[in-house]
Amino acid sequence: MRLDAEHLMLGAGMHLFNDVALAAYRAALQDPTQANTLKAALETLNEEYVIGGQTLKRVPQNFLGADESLLRHTGLVASTTLDAREALQPTLPDTALHHFRRLRPIQQWLLNILPH
Repeated sequence: MRLDAEHLMLGAGMHLFNDVALAAYRAALQDPTQANTLKAALETLNEEYVIGGQTLKRVPQNFLGADESLLRHTGLVASTTLDAREALQPTLPDTALHHFRRLRPIQQWLLNILPH
């Protein structure tokens, strides 16, 4: 959750993977079951959400069969941005919970594939 003068952002994920996390992320993308689980989670989000973390212009080498757009990510974040006035509303807990529940599959996927 991030709040500034104009926006309230609610999100889940990691903005930037460290080397170990990036290797685990890329390995998971090469596993058909893990990759399909992530794709399914991403497909549940509508245009209200933005998927971030794609920083590479080219696909890294030696990752045959993995989703090229996801391989360009060095982090994975899904978020939605609301008007900052939402933070002042008594409905904020319900609004935040609604969005965090929608984002939970992505956060859970990352927890499952990243080393602890």
